[in-house]
Amino acid sequence: MQDDIAMAMRWLMLLALLRLCYGLGQGRPIETKALPQLVAPGPDAGAGLASPRWKERAAKAARSYAEAQERMWRNWEKAMFHRR
Repeated sequence: MQDDIAMAMRWLMLLALLRLCYGLGQGRPIETKALPQLVAPGPDAGAGLASPRWKERAAKAARSYAEAQERMWRNWEKAMFHRR
């Protein structure tokens, strides 16, 4: 009697796991009600709020970051592929 119940529980658990895997694999879209909270504002969302000085500083920071990355990759390439 107990073996029958245990076997039925195993089958039930297996079927539940299969159903769960199938449901997760369907890739259902997220409800649109939650999207405004999850999505960052677009590039022009606060365009009128940024001062020109802030924009200059942001552009300078982006340029210096790009230059630093270029130097880093150049040094990495020298270290990896050029003989000493």
